[in-house]
Amino acid sequence: MVETNPATDVAPGSVSLNGNVIDSGGKIDEYGFIYWGAGTAQQQTVTVARATHTGFFNKTINYLEPGTYYYKAYAQNTKGLAEGEVHSFTIADRAINVILDGKTMEFEVLPFLDQGRTMVPLRAIFEALGAGVQWDGESRTVTAVKDSREIKLVIDGAAYINGAVVNLDVPAKIINERTVVPLRFVSEALGCTVTWDENNKTVTITR
Repeated sequence: MVETNPATDVAPGSVSLNGNVIDSGGKIDEYGFIYWGAGTAQQQTVTVARATHTGFFNKTINYLEPGTYYYKAYAQNTKGLAEGEVHSFTIADRAINVILDGKTMEFEVLPFLDQGRTMVPLRAIFEALGAGVQWDGESRTVTAVKDSREIKLVIDGAAYINGAVVNLDVPAKIINERTVVPLRFVSEALGCTVTWDENNKTVTITR
């Protein structure tokens, strides 16, 4: 028996779906979720794992367009397919897109706005821009180096470019065990040009 649980972490373009295998009734071959948008019959299946399981499970779906969606948990084995009840969630806004040199970047944790600043996972953006990254857990400092430029960001503190202090209105921070940094500051500090398209929620970075 499998049940569908309420969706959590609903954010622009993103949601976490939750389910629970209560009684496997034997070995499970696969479990996950089936979801679809309101007004369409096309269903998407996302597999969480192909393995036996009992208990709670979840899956984060990213880059969803605004609208209402329906979903249900499922589990299957050689005896057949079990599905949970149908739940729904609504995505109010689309996710922020980041385009680097004409190519759309994809993030495990989606970019988000904090006081008007676009925040992104630090390692993904630094590595995409060709910078080496180091983390000092004792001082809670991120250091990125590219060519002759060294950028330091102190978690919840100031930033430094080649030793010169820069006060940020939104500093680097840790959210849900992920370190995120202000996209515009990091990109411009590494010599890139950054533009923001409000209508399409798109950041364009040009090296």
